[in-house]
Amino acid sequence: MKSILLFCFLLSFTTLSQKIDYNNFNFTLLETKVLYQINTYRKSLGLCELYSSKTLRDSVSDKTSTLNSKQDSPFHLEMDVNNEGLNTMLYSELFNFTNGKCGSKNPSILFIDQSAEIISMAEGNFLTYDDLSKSIFNGWLSSKNHKLTIESMFKDPNGFSGMISCSVKKSKSNKIYTTVNFVTVGYF
Repeated sequence: MKSILLFCFLLSFTTLSQKIDYNNFNFTLLETKVLYQINTYRKSLGLCELYSSKTLRDSVSDKTSTLNSKQDSPFHLEMDVNNEGLNTMLYSELFNFTNGKCGSKNPSILFIDQSAEIISMAEGNFLTYDDLSKSIFNGWLSSKNHKLTIESMFKDPNGFSGMISCSVKKSKSNKIYTTVNFVTVGYF
C-alpha cells in the first residue's frame, strides 16, 4: 500500500512540475495549465470558473495561435459571432455542461452575448510548464485590458458560466504563441 501511495505521489509531482523538452513540446499540457491559472485566479476573486470548450478551441483559438505561429507575430483574428453552426455547437456544449439546466435543447434564438480573446507570445527557455504558464498568465495580469478580460463575469443570461478555450503553438523561431478565447452564448 505504501509503495502505491509513493508511486501516486511521485507521478503527480512529475506531472505538476514536468520539465519542458522543447524538441517534444507538450502543447496540451501547457494549454491545460494556462486554463487552470485563469480559472484558479477567477475563483480567488469570487468569479465563476469557465467551462473548457473544445468547440471554441478548435474553431477559434486554434486558428489564431496557428496563424500567429506561422507568421511569427502576435495578432488577433475576429471571431464570427454570427456563425450559426458555431453558435449551435457552443450552445450544445453548454447544454451538456449544465446537464440541460440552461434551457431548451433547441432554443429558437442563439447568439454570442460576449466574446473576448487574449494572446501571448513567450520566448526564452523555461524549465517547467508551470513556470511557462505562470509567466504567460502574469504577463496578462500586468496588462490592464488583458486583466479586465480575465476578470469579466462571462455569465449567460440565466447565470450559467461562459466558456473558455486555449490553444498553444510554437513558431519556427521557438516562440510560444498562446491564444485564449472567452465566450458567453445567449439564447431564447
